[in-house]
Amino acid sequence: MPSNPPRHEWIDLFRGLAVIGMVETHASNTFLDSALQETSAYESLSYWHGLVAPSFFWIMGYLRGLTFFHAPKSRPAWPAAKRLLQIMLVGYLMHLPWGLMSELGFSAEAQWRIFMVDVLQCLAVSGLLLLAIERIRFPWVMAMGTLFLVVAFADSATHWRTGLIPLDAYFTREHGSLFPLFPWAGFALAGFIISRWKVDQIGTAILGTVLALGADYLPGIGATPAFFLERLGWIILLASATRFGIDPLLQKKRPGFGWLYLAGRESLVVYVVHLALIHAVPWPGGSLEKTIGPTQPILNVALLFPSLLLASLLCGALNEWRKKARLPKPATALN
Repeated sequence: MPSNPPRHEWIDLFRGLAVIGMVETHASNTFLDSALQETSAYESLSYWHGLVAPSFFWIMGYLRGLTFFHAPKSRPAWPAAKRLLQIMLVGYLMHLPWGLMSELGFSAEAQWRIFMVDVLQCLAVSGLLLLAIERIRFPWVMAMGTLFLVVAFADSATHWRTGLIPLDAYFTREHGSLFPLFPWAGFALAGFIISRWKVDQIGTAILGTVLALGADYLPGIGATPAFFLERLGWIILLASATRFGIDPLLQKKRPGFGWLYLAGRESLVVYVVHLALIHAVPWPGGSLEKTIGPTQPILNVALLFPSLLLASLLCGALNEWRKKARLPKPATALN
């Protein structure tokens, strides 16, 4: 039986912190009073909300790169591809517009809604892209070139059309897609590239600082590349801080902070459950999004956020228990 690769717990923690940010972002955007959302303070908070999704892309690419660059031998691609396809399917199922489909059939409007690209679909395709790059002769060089193209053509790609709506939805936000491949796949590519050297204490911090603070000052760079590089810099800094600061501190406090690592290990479950609780579960009067909406003061949102997080983590813990229960028990020697 091939052994599983060792877990990098600091990456579980980094992803767990991103999960906390994700649930808080969705709770605030959905429930916080709309007047408060228009304040400058919330605009500043929204900047940090904007680091959550790129972190998931970067982590996915980084983990894929660790497996590729540092594993003693290459691992088969199909198990990873199968999981990515499953993630893509979950993403599509979460956004199926059942009412619109029944009213309009398979019209262009319905197709744009059916095939809208959210974070799960873009993550899955980015991962499949990395699997393809791994099988090219010079994967590191190809990853660098693809990263350049994904960022450099981000603005023009929004106007590309093939006539196939399921494909065109990956290029443009004009019809409802939230995470087009250009430039979001770039964060996964960057994580893949950086994993070749892993996250070290000094070099990573320097690179992150230069990008986070200097992207806006690069001459001749467009708004989208600057957007990408600045956020990539902050993500690299957060990864470095987690690896060398937060994780060593929390490891000494285990098991009190084990739930954060659980959130990272079961991030997909937490993502699906908390969004279902907000948008899909038919509470009395309708979903929470419809019955509450953006009407709540800060204190109420501060109560809704941990409630959503706790319910999602409980589901994550049940899923982890289920997976462990299905593992074969070790064979014992006969007396």
